Amino acid sequence: MQLKTSYFNGTLFRKNLMRFWPLWGGASLAGALAPLAMLMEIVRYGPKSIPTPEITAAFYSVLAWAVPVVSLIYAVLCALAVWHYLYNARSVSMYHSLPVRREGLFVTNFLSGMAMMLIPYVAVGLLTVITSIAGGFLDLPGLAITALGVAGLSFFYFSTATAVAFITGNPFALAGLYFIFHFLAAALEFLLSTIMAGFYYGVDVAYGGVVEWLSPTIFLVTHLRATTSSHYETFTAANGKVFENRVLDAAHLVNGHLIALYALAGVALVALAWLLYRNRRSESAGDVIAVGWMKPVFRYGVSVCTALAGGLGLYLLLFDDFFADLTGSNFSFLPMAFCMAFAGLLGFYIASMLLAKSLHVFRSTWKGAVTAAVVAVALCGLAAADPAGMEHWIPEADAVESVYLSEHQGSNGTSCSGEVSEPETLEKLLDLHQTILAEHDAFPGERAGIADSSLSLTYTLKNGRQVSRSYRLVYSLSDVQTEGSALQKLAELVTLPEVQRSNLFYNRTQDDQITSGSIADLYNLETGEYESRQLNHGEARALEAAILRDIDAGRFGKTFFLSQEERRDTVYVNNFYLDYAFDRIYEPTQGVQRDYYSTSFSISRYCTETLQALADLGVINETQRLLTEAEQNALYQAESPAEDSSFNGETYYHDPYTGDLYPATEEAF
Repeated sequence: MQLKTSYFNGTLFRKNLMRFWPLWGGASLAGALAPLAMLMEIVRYGPKSIPTPEITAAFYSVLAWAVPVVSLIYAVLCALAVWHYLYNARSVSMYHSLPVRREGLFVTNFLSGMAMMLIPYVAVGLLTVITSIAGGFLDLPGLAITALGVAGLSFFYFSTATAVAFITGNPFALAGLYFIFHFLAAALEFLLSTIMAGFYYGVDVAYGGVVEWLSPTIFLVTHLRATTSSHYETFTAANGKVFENRVLDAAHLVNGHLIALYALAGVALVALAWLLYRNRRSESAGDVIAVGWMKPVFRYGVSVCTALAGGLGLYLLLFDDFFADLTGSNFSFLPMAFCMAFAGLLGFYIASMLLAKSLHVFRSTWKGAVTAAVVAVALCGLAAADPAGMEHWIPEADAVESVYLSEHQGSNGTSCSGEVSEPETLEKLLDLHQTILAEHDAFPGERAGIADSSLSLTYTLKNGRQVSRSYRLVYSLSDVQTEGSALQKLAELVTLPEVQRSNLFYNRTQDDQITSGSIADLYNLETGEYESRQLNHGEARALEAAILRDIDAGRFGKTFFLSQEERRDTVYVNNFYLDYAFDRIYEPTQGVQRDYYSTSFSISRYCTETLQALADLGVINETQRLLTEAEQNALYQAESPAEDSSFNGETYYHDPYTGDLYPATEEAF
């Protein structure tokens, strides 16, 4: 009589759980700390101290952030526990000699591993339910969604670990390949993007997460998130002001469908694992790759990965500084191709040695090594060719939502930054961007000059995408005066009212109220001392209005591209401060607190409206003056005449104010 085939062995299932109880027991104990901490919070502050939607949002946040990371690590430990026998020849022979078919071994061990995955989560879930009931914020739908999400993620991660377990015959290879597969796609995209960006002028690392969905943990942590819906209730604070207070209504899990999609992928991985197990040779125990047709994939895959990572590392270590002096910040093709070919060869031979379990692989694999080197050089050539046109990409004006620009003068330390969105300003900025690229195409190497400016542009497009570009512009002062040059257009751009309003008042909102101000380092001609002047509310408002008039007239920003000598005679050394206040509402107590912040800036001789306002307010008069650096140096020189110093036969001028030495023949910039 034919016996009935069994696909599950209860004895083996119980033995697995009992044998590896420290694994799931320790995980349960560690996980129980979270609900216990929440219980202590209830004991301290009483039941219903936290709104139910806020607790549900916390559950969803844990599901979105903690569960993928914890499951990623815990799943490979469970897989190593239940599939350990595959990696030792004696263990494989013993298990396969048991009166249990391979189907039974597969199902029983898989269910054992899933049980070890879920036991800690079940323990934590039960404690959370008890704590929620005690705290009066039990949300059964929220807990059910969280439980389903945990089950789906646990299934997916253990399925992934199981599939990898049957690809290899080595426990260390299982752990290594498991983590590599989970992050390989994102890492390759980042490396390739970094190499491509290195060849293109101004392009930052252009990682966009195009294939990030193939790196599940990164994709889940990035896209899963908890949000809340709310409404506003009006209330009157103790100071008599009327405010609106946000009241939470419900919590929501955004992109929760991703868990279901990855769980479906887990089903496919389980099917793949079974096919691999059914055809697995017992003699493959101990092999790095246990599947024959995957060995060439492993060999060339390792070669490509090492070509990208190792080639980039070698280039940065050996050649980057040298070729940066010749070609600017861009990579040089031939050295990069050499580095990638060398690293690709190294990776190919390392993979071959691991597969052969021998160091003697050079004679038998040289043809494949040559192929790997050619592939590495081809990858380098593809990256350098810019097939997507990244270097010359400029968005259409109607596709741009806003642009954050940051300009820094390396020669004199001045900077300008802010966000712009007005159509007229955007058109000028896009025209500047086009001119920068055109000038670089005409002079691809590092241009000669005595000063430099760093310009960073971050485009926020209307489709939500962000793209960044960074340019280092080396120039001489004559370039600023050349009509139509990039420097002339940049000098004009930084004086535009929208740019300077954002630069000087970047954190100000319409509701912020100016309260006071101050001016530092006013020089008193009578005493010879430097003094500070405090501004009351009315004086500060008058000064702010004058500054805004100068901004609208384009007088701020005119000093950015002056020579050092001109700046010393134009920019005042005084620091100006305007103080603002705003009301901050603290929930859930609905308390209102007055907070403050300050903005600081300097002015120049160009700021005529501001200077007139200072005179009208009596801040500057016959006794108190603003000083430029040149005037300040003249005062110090009058008090302590400059000393001449001679080094190596060359005469230097000693500036007693700055403490610097300047060659007597130096033309200052």
